[in-house]
Order: sequence, then structure tokens, then C-alpha cells
Amino acid sequence: MHSFSSLSSASSKPAREGCRSCDFFEWVDLPMCKRSTQVIPGLTKKINKLEAQLEVERGREKRLVVALAVSWVIGISVLCAALKAVASQSH
Repeated sequence: MHSFSSLSSASSKPAREGCRSCDFFEWVDLPMCKRSTQVIPGLTKKINKLEAQLEVERGREKRLVVALAVSWVIGISVLCAALKAVASQSH
């Protein structure tokens, strides 16, 4: 398997064609092998599915963080109320 840089340098056709003096170029896609045209759509579908699952999990994580923060606020409030009750009984 060749990396992108070795493909473009080993190829008889350049990966970029155009006018170098005017900083204009047109990208030329090299033909893909049959196997890559079979594999890439499946990988793209799998990535899209994983990204959708990740978004769901990120939403879940945010809700859990909010629930944790609320539980700490409630817990501290209950503890403060209990300490005030104990302090008022001792005076």
C-alpha cells in the first residue's frame, strides 16, 4: 500500500496540473482500484453511524453532568439545613 505522497511522486501523471506562475492548479484524481470502490462506501457508512452514536452519547454525557451538579447542590443544601438544625438545638 502506498501513502499519498509516494503515490503522487511515483505516478507517471502529476497529482496537480496547472499554471505554476499564476498559482492556479486543478486537482487531478488518480483512478481508484476496484477494491477501494467496494470498501470505501462501507467505511463511510460505518463512520457516519459512529458519529451519530457519538452525538447521542455526548448529549447523554451533558445530561448526566447536569444531573450530578444538581444532586450535589441538593445534597449540600440538605447538609447545611441539617447542620443549622443541630446548631439551633444546641443553643
